[in-house]
Amino acid sequence: MTGTVYIASDSTAQTYSSGHHPQAGWWQELPAYFTSNVTVANRAIGGRSSRSFVEQGRLAAIRVGTRPERFAVEALRSIRSLRTRPA
Repeated sequence: MTGTVYIASDSTAQTYSSGHHPQAGWWQELPAYFTSNVTVANRAIGGRSSRSFVEQGRLAAIRVGTRPERFAVEALRSIRSLRTRPA
């Protein structure tokens, strides 16, 4: 298989520098599961929801580059903070 896998996600997948070690985005381990013929292109960015990812044109930019041999992985979630913690 040859192609590109695009990651569209939030801080759970974003790239963290070595200064944040051992913190890492889940995508940073993903290339190990593919041959060198597959490129993993991370477009994840922290603080984004599925709505802001779309509204800021980030998803459209990925879709422009996709072809049959390219895949997009969308892993966006919603984070809601609690005002009080449950007991």
